[in-house]
Amino acid sequence: MSQATGIEAEGSRGGPRNCGAAALVVCLLVGGIGMALQLSARSRLDAKHLEASEEITRLQELAARPRTTLLGAASGGENAVVDYAALEWILNGGQAGSRVAWQRARPQLPSDVDEVLAQIAPKGSLSYPEISELLRGISPDQPLTNLSPEDAAAYAKAQALFRQYQPVLRYVRAGLARGHCDWGVEWGRGLFSDAPNLISLRSAAILLAYEASQQETTAALQTGLEILALGSEVARLQHVTGAHWASGITITGLNSLAHTLNRDGVSARDCERLLEVTARYRPLRDLSVLEAERALTLALALGASGRPLDPQITADLEELADPNLPRSDLGAARAIEAYEDHVQGLRKHLGLPRGERMTAPDRESAPSAFVSRSEGLLTSFGWLEATDAHLAPLRALAAARLAQLRDGALPGQLSQLAPLLGEGETQDPLASPPAPLRYSLEGRTLRCWSVGLNGADDGGPTRYVQGKAASQTDDLGFTLELPGE
Repeated sequence: MSQATGIEAEGSRGGPRNCGAAALVVCLLVGGIGMALQLSARSRLDAKHLEASEEITRLQELAARPRTTLLGAASGGENAVVDYAALEWILNGGQAGSRVAWQRARPQLPSDVDEVLAQIAPKGSLSYPEISELLRGISPDQPLTNLSPEDAAAYAKAQALFRQYQPVLRYVRAGLARGHCDWGVEWGRGLFSDAPNLISLRSAAILLAYEASQQETTAALQTGLEILALGSEVARLQHVTGAHWASGITITGLNSLAHTLNRDGVSARDCERLLEVTARYRPLRDLSVLEAERALTLALALGASGRPLDPQITADLEELADPNLPRSDLGAARAIEAYEDHVQGLRKHLGLPRGERMTAPDRESAPSAFVSRSEGLLTSFGWLEATDAHLAPLRALAAARLAQLRDGALPGQLSQLAPLLGEGETQDPLASPPAPLRYSLEGRTLRCWSVGLNGADDGGPTRYVQGKAASQTDDLGFTLELPGE
């Protein structure tokens, strides 16, 4: 055997030992990398837990602060939600129809709740179609004398219904005088933090709008402002559900105020009051709703990874069978970071002027269990923007009516209203590029409108003849028709 052959044989005998050592090194290396990744993920999740805890605490403290309502400083320190819970309870015939804890438990409801409920017959749920009948005949385009026999019968039924529920409205007014408004959302439970079912508050807004139609002018204007204030209270929920209901309530209030501005008896002081209160209006289209959704999602993800912000979330998670919800430290850390990137994209996207927004941010990298609710804001923000956009034309018409009462004539140009409205107040919030509101004066008829969500001027808001749409457009605004001289 040659020396070379001997060396090859020696090498072949050492091969398996060398391979085994290499495999061991690889295993140790992979295990070390895996352990390092796990430790890094654990560290990142712990940091997220601290951040989310601080955010939840901030939301809870914000909800408990005394506040100034749209109508001015509130008195007392009681929770306005106590009155709104009573209102919900009564309008649902004494049955707890909401999923939220404060309504299930009927906490601290006013002592006369049952007394008021006893005045309302028949007991039972107040249906939304019935309560909507209250708005029939309020429009200046459809005076009560022009109602068809069928409409007159429905309106008479609605009037009787309103008389039954009239005692309920004092709870709205009592709530607006409270020192704070804390809806009691259990933020630490994450996406299991149920928001109240507020459909009955929309019904209450319609009841108030009907009441305004029956009041003298100054009282009617105050009632319309109370509806706006109720919408603001619901918006304090800082929850996408609350924003939706606040939108409906607010639109009802704005329409009520527009009807009041068309009355003969409107005074300069009435117009000044409307402008003063609506100047404090806070837009419903607010990114704080997105931030609240982010906090709820983080609480859910952290709970799934064994870091619950609220002990109750552990029991909730046991009932949740969602394969897209990562439970391991590494999976949860990656999912949260992908979701945070998604939210950052949403934040930038929703912060752009409407005309500059393009397609929705990429959602592929974030688990579907995390993005569905926050992504829903892309559609709901359009709704909220449309609600907010109604305010600018209403304020312009109030300023025009004030100028007419002071000077004897309606201003022919929108620019003439700037001193009464303030800088930038004559701009259309939905126009892109920026442009003023549309303003048209024909005889004693004044119209003011926004171009609406489609960004195009369609010639003014939808017109109604005897309560039916005579022209359908996407423009948002109101009409002021002064009575003939």
